[in-house]
Amino acid sequence: MEQKLKQIESRIIEIVGSDLEVFKYDELSKAEKEEVKSLLGERRDILNEMFQPTEANIAQFSKVNDELYRLTMALNVRVKKIIAKKELLLDTHDFDDDYELEGTLKFVFNDETSICQLPDDDCYGTNFALMIKTLYEVYSHSGIESIVTINEHHGPLDDGESWYEYPFNRFPEFMEFIICYAVHDLTDHKLYSIPDLLRLNDFWSEVNFKVQSITNKDGQHYDFLKQEFTNT
Repeated sequence: MEQKLKQIESRIIEIVGSDLEVFKYDELSKAEKEEVKSLLGERRDILNEMFQPTEANIAQFSKVNDELYRLTMALNVRVKKIIAKKELLLDTHDFDDDYELEGTLKFVFNDETSICQLPDDDCYGTNFALMIKTLYEVYSHSGIESIVTINEHHGPLDDGESWYEYPFNRFPEFMEFIICYAVHDLTDHKLYSIPDLLRLNDFWSEVNFKVQSITNKDGQHYDFLKQEFTNT
C-alpha cells in the first residue's frame, strides 16, 4: 500500500506542484481537477486501510470531534441570534424584499501550523502538509457545515444520533462516540482520510446576512408571499 500511495502522491505533485504558497486548484484545467480528485479518493481509501485505532489516535479523534461539534453549535446559536434581530436589519421597506442568511464552518489552511504533527506521522509515508493543502484548495468554496436560511431557519444536522458510518464503521472503537456531522462531511462527502482529519488544526466560522431587492421594469417589488410583483 505504501508504494501505491507514493505513486499516487507523486502524480498529484506533478499536477499541483510542491510549493504550498503558490499552488491554486482553481488554475488547473477541468481534466486536471478531475484527475486530482480521483487520486485523492484513492489516497483516502489507502490511508483509511492503514489507520490504526490506537489509544493516542482515538484520544485525538475525540478532541477533533468535540471541537467540530462545539463550533457547529456555536454557529447555530449565532445564526439564531441574527434571525431574532432580523427586523432591525430589514429596516428599509423600499429596498428589503427578501433576505438570505448562511452560517458556514470550514477547515482552513493558513500554513504548515494548520496541520498537527502526531507521533505516527512517519508510519503513513504521506506528505500530510501538501496533501491536506491540496484538499483544502479542492474544497475552498464549500464548507464542512452550512446552516442556511431563506426566511426560515434550518439548523445543523446533529440531532444526538451518531454519524457512525463510512469510514468509522469498520472500527468498533468509534461506536462509543457521537460522531458529529462535520466529521462525517469531511471523511465521507469529502476526500479527507481519518489520518487527515486527526491533523486538522485551523477552522473558520462565518455568518453572512444578505438583503435582496427584486424589482421589475415598472419599479414593482416582488412579494414572496403572493409570488408576484406588487406596488409597495
